[in-house]
Amino acid sequence: MEMLEHLFEEFERCFDEIDTSKQLLSTVLCQSNTLYLRHGLLHDEIKCLRKDVVDQLLIYNEIKEQIEDICNAIEALEIQNEALERAVAEKSEALQAKTQSLKVAREKYDATVGALRDSQRRCNIKLLALQEAEEAGSKAHAALFTMLRALSDFKESKQAEISAVRRLVEETTAELTVSLEELRCVECEKQELERVIIEQKSDFAARCEDFEKLRCSESLCRTRLSELSRQLMEARDALKQHSTVLADLEREESLLVELRQTLMAEAADLQRALQTASDHFYELEQKLSSTDAECSYVSTCINDTSKLRSTWAHHVMALRERTTQCASLLSNIASTAAEIDELQRQLSALDAENTGLMDEISTWSNKNSMLEQEITRVQCALRSLEDSRSSLKEALESETNRSRQLCEEVDELNKGITQSRLLLGDLKKKYAEEQHERNARLSELRQRHLDEYKEKQSVKICDLKSALKSERASVIQSKKDNIAKALEERAAQLRNNAAEQERCHQRKLCEEARIISLLQAELRNRGCPMCALPAATTS
Repeated sequence: MEMLEHLFEEFERCFDEIDTSKQLLSTVLCQSNTLYLRHGLLHDEIKCLRKDVVDQLLIYNEIKEQIEDICNAIEALEIQNEALERAVAEKSEALQAKTQSLKVAREKYDATVGALRDSQRRCNIKLLALQEAEEAGSKAHAALFTMLRALSDFKESKQAEISAVRRLVEETTAELTVSLEELRCVECEKQELERVIIEQKSDFAARCEDFEKLRCSESLCRTRLSELSRQLMEARDALKQHSTVLADLEREESLLVELRQTLMAEAADLQRALQTASDHFYELEQKLSSTDAECSYVSTCINDTSKLRSTWAHHVMALRERTTQCASLLSNIASTAAEIDELQRQLSALDAENTGLMDEISTWSNKNSMLEQEITRVQCALRSLEDSRSSLKEALESETNRSRQLCEEVDELNKGITQSRLLLGDLKKKYAEEQHERNARLSELRQRHLDEYKEKQSVKICDLKSALKSERASVIQSKKDNIAKALEERAAQLRNNAAEQERCHQRKLCEEARIISLLQAELRNRGCPMCALPAATTS
């Protein structure tokens, strides 16, 4: 019984489990239905999303193709930019090489120009020195020429003065010769007077006449001596005046020396003549004194000659005065001799100066010849310098033309570089602008595509929503119908299954009842009275 109870409990528990399993199955079926519905909805949504994804993939492929085209264009532009950069780098390298070569050429040109400027400076310095030397030579030549001309003029003037002095000296010598002749005549007259004095009275009248003649000649000699002294004083003054000028005389000194010698000889002659005249006068005085004595002795004879004696004494006094004058003249002549000695010393000094001047003139002439040689050499050097200067000018002109051409080429290259830089800058600007425009266009395209995509998506979403709503309604309706059909089929199937299970359960129960009856029968057959009650209860 307990087993039966236990079995019944088990059956009840099984039935409860079956009910719970039915409930669970119903809940599972509901959940599966909901899940199936959700699966269908999700499948539809996945289909829509697949369509959207396909559309988006198509749009993405189009955008990708556009982006690839843009990337290809960018790559082509980058390749062009790289090619341009390489070309610009090559051009810049070529320009750098050219600029380097131009710098080297410019340095060489600057070095050559500096060397030419240095050589030009040295040539200018040499030319200035040569010009200064030429100016100094020309000045020295002009000074020498002026000195020679002044010397020639001074020589002519001095020759004229010397000729005038020579004429004066000749005149004075002629007058001196005349005076000497007169002195000789006076001596003759003295001799005649002596002879007259010896004759005493016979020739006294003739002697007086001769004495008168002698007085006249003496007066003439006096006047001539005064003129000679005046001329000597004038000559001395002229010599004093021309003593400063005699320093520049060169060839006239020998003539002056000869003239001095002649003057000294003439002065010596004059001195000797005056000495002889003074001796003669002294002798005449002695003779006159003797004649006075004789006259005193013969006073008785020459009473008539007292007046003549007084006149003779007067004449003797005059002669004494004349002798004093002659002595003064002799002192003057001595002073003139001293002056002549001084002039001789001055002339010796002038000779020394003249020799110095001659030496200087010879040195100046040597220097002049050297200067002329130097001038000829300098002229040759100037010609060579002119030739070199002309060649340097030609070279400088060629270098300037070349440098001008190089400068023009450099300017053209700089212009090309600036143009290429400007073009590169323009290209960079254009590339940046195009990149910016491309980015702007891409952003605009993206934005437009996004807007269009959004609009399309919104439209599609709206359409899809409407379609989904309609489809959902239809699907829901169909699903409802299908679910209803499935539920009906399931319910029928479940009813069939429940009937089958019921039948199986009934069969099992029948079998169990049969088994129980069999067991009860066996129990009854075994004689167990305790089994009747459960059998009755079970029945």
